[in-house]
Amino acid sequence: IIRGGENVYPAEIEAVFMARTDVEECAAVGIPDSVMGEVPVIFVVLAPGSKTTLAELEEVSISSLARYKRPTRIEFIDEVPRNGLGKVQRTILAESGSRYSR
Repeated sequence: IIRGGENVYPAEIEAVFMARTDVEECAAVGIPDSVMGEVPVIFVVLAPGSKTTLAELEEVSISSLARYKRPTRIEFIDEVPRNGLGKVQRTILAESGSRYSR
């Protein structure tokens, strides 16, 4: 993800969220942005029984990531789409996240 000329690695964003026990899995993708080029959006699958709120995850983002690395959106999903080999299908996530692009 290249945000305003800075490289933002999805794995770095994902590691911050995966460090929490209430997050089962997540995937960060870049979506087009008319001002910054691309911006990160993260899709999060909560662990069963978790009552984590969006505000709590936003606070994790603010306290753990540099401002330019923070996701512009945090989206809750039921499962991360994967292909037959188990690889995350980031293009599907990017397409669904493109509704947030400006």
